Amino acid sequence: MNGVKPDGFIVSLLPLCGGADIEKWDYGREVHCYIMKYELDLKWGSDVHLGCYLIDMYSRSYRVDLGRRVFDLMKCRNVYAWTAMINGYVQSGAPDEALVHFQKMQVEDETQ
Repeated sequence: MNGVKPDGFIVSLLPLCGGADIEKWDYGREVHCYIMKYELDLKWGSDVHLGCYLIDMYSRSYRVDLGRRVFDLMKCRNVYAWTAMINGYVQSGAPDEALVHFQKMQVEDETQ
């Protein structure tokens, strides 16, 4: 890339990736790999921001299992991360799992 190194704003590409089009999903996986490989500085949005984008991208690509992996690895989860995961389950046709996560979110909120 001729000396140009993208920063954390590269995550803004993730909403353009995913969905039924396998080629778009491949682009999303490439962006995810790039972010992990170069450990981009995400100080402006922390891993919550990135996690939400990744959960959404994987869920729209019918890979909610990969979205769940991202969710489980997140160091910090806020209401946005929980909502992204719940929406992922709803979109993938798993309303029971979405409800379980909603209940877990409420329990975690009470303990903090």
